[in-house]
Amino acid sequence: MSYIITTPSEFHDAVVAQLAARLPTISVTGYEEWGPVDITGPCVLVQWEDSLRGNLRNDGRYHHLFMLTAHCVVPKTLPRAALIALDLATEVERLLDHRALFFVNDELQVRSDTVGVPTVLNNGDTTFLLGLAGMEARGVQWQQPLYLGPSEFDPHEL
Repeated sequence: MSYIITTPSEFHDAVVAQLAARLPTISVTGYEEWGPVDITGPCVLVQWEDSLRGNLRNDGRYHHLFMLTAHCVVPKTLPRAALIALDLATEVERLLDHRALFFVNDELQVRSDTVGVPTVLNNGDTTFLLGLAGMEARGVQWQQPLYLGPSEFDPHEL
C-alpha cells in the first residue's frame, strides 16, 4: 500500500496502519483515543506533541518538524511488564530508523519529498506521564519532518 501524505492526519493514519501491520499482536491507536480504550495487553499509543517551523524547501514546500511519541504500554499484570514495554519500544525505534516502517519489499511507500527521515530523540520511561494505574509505559520520541503543500515545480500537485 502506498500513502499520499498531504496532511499531518494522513501521516498519523499511515503510522498507525504500518505499526499495526508490523506488530500484528499489538493494539495500535492514537494517544487521544486511550481514554475509551480498555488496555488489557501491550499497546502503542501515538501522540503528537509539538511542531516547529522548518526551513522553506527548495521546491517551495512548507517544512513542518513535528515531535511525536509512541507510548508502548503494558499492563503490570503481565510478568516482566517493564521489559515487555522496553522490547516493544526498541522495536518501534528500529521501525522508525530511516523510515523502515514505510518500506515494503524494499520499496518506500511514502514520497520522500513529503515525508522526511525521522530522527529518534529518546526511548524512555513515560509511565508517570500517562498516569495510567497498573501500567508500565516506555515512550519513543522522534522528530518527523513533513514537507507539505504544492511544489513550485509541478503546478498540478496538491
